[in-house]
Amino acid sequence: MSVETAVKEKVVYDRPASLVDVPNHYCPGCGHGIIHKLLAQCIDELGIAPTTILVAPVGCSVLAYNYLRVDGCEAAHGRAPAVATGIKRVHPDRTVISYQGDGDLLAIGTGETIHAANRGEKITVIFVNNAIYGMTGGQMAPTSLQAQKTKTSPYGRNPAEAGFPIRACELLATLQAPAFIERCAVSSVKTILKTKRAIMKGLRNQLEARDIPSSRSFPCAPRAGEWSLGKRRRGWTRRWPPCSRWAITATARGTVMHEGIFFAGFGGQGIILAGRVVCLAAMQEGLHVSHIPSYGAEMRGGTANCSVVVSDEEIASPLVPHPDTCVVMNTPSLVKFQSIVRPGGLLIWNESLVDVKPDRTDIEILAVRANDIAEEAGSYRSANMVMLGALLKRRPAVASMNAVLAVLDQAVSARHRELNQVNRKALAGGYQAA
Repeated sequence: MSVETAVKEKVVYDRPASLVDVPNHYCPGCGHGIIHKLLAQCIDELGIAPTTILVAPVGCSVLAYNYLRVDGCEAAHGRAPAVATGIKRVHPDRTVISYQGDGDLLAIGTGETIHAANRGEKITVIFVNNAIYGMTGGQMAPTSLQAQKTKTSPYGRNPAEAGFPIRACELLATLQAPAFIERCAVSSVKTILKTKRAIMKGLRNQLEARDIPSSRSFPCAPRAGEWSLGKRRRGWTRRWPPCSRWAITATARGTVMHEGIFFAGFGGQGIILAGRVVCLAAMQEGLHVSHIPSYGAEMRGGTANCSVVVSDEEIASPLVPHPDTCVVMNTPSLVKFQSIVRPGGLLIWNESLVDVKPDRTDIEILAVRANDIAEEAGSYRSANMVMLGALLKRRPAVASMNAVLAVLDQAVSARHRELNQVNRKALAGGYQAA
């Protein structure tokens, strides 16, 4: 006699249907991934995926629409509540979620945040507060804690200079319109479950069409002593006193020299890194430097450029409207920026990728096969170092090759430091090519 036993499989946990099954770009240990999952679970349990619209900010979660299977809209920096307001008023039957970080919501977007809450807009705002600017390298945020050390407050946040941390929940709770404000965390199983309940309540408030909106704030740690001091370990590693517009002052050597340099290309070519290496090397040799990075919302594939000033004297302004030297890595950058080079200046362009030639006749022009030389050195990713080597050859007063080699490990993040052997070869190749 045979006995057949039927075993019925019971699924106790699975990926939420509204969470796209792709690797995300967030740093290890970051809370964004957890919050995305919780939001997706709530959307699935409420059955609102087809009618949900997510407004993504500029910041670490700029690509949130790639991870949640709902309609999405990208807002300009700090304008997510305003965009969400417009969408909700045009489509009152939709569930509109504004997902923002501390810089987007409480720095450039303070006005939009306060007025949207004060008007009682029927939207749900998820505020992810890391108390730091993670995407751009770890600068002080409006919510950075007292004495918290960041890249722009290396000695700790001093309220006498930078003011006190802004408490978003307490600030918005003084208004009459918001229906629900709750501070949560995602640092333990217990706090994660509490955060899910808060998200669910906020979404239900909106679905019930109350006359006032729901808004909540989700810090990434439950107590002040547990705040993360930086999500992404990138950017400046040298410490200096707080100063404005990234103007970093070192001891001058005494000779008169002032060089404005403009690097341009697309995100992922190492444009910002090239500028950082120049600044660190020049500081190593006792020069004054300033560095202003600029890139599109998507750090990979979008536009990227940075302005660098190297001088023997104090730098009055870090802006470089008419650079002495312009380094361009792709065709759009050449077309757009060759005209800003001052007459008599230097334009270095990447002949490997740029398919048009410069048409200026009043400047010095240097073509460098940056990608080809980089591949010969070991990796196409070192094309920025090839261009930097060419710059050092043509502008030796900016920094010496020895100084650049000395700061290379400091400038390059730990996860990419294994590429420095190739970077050194690329620097030498660019130097010889010039």
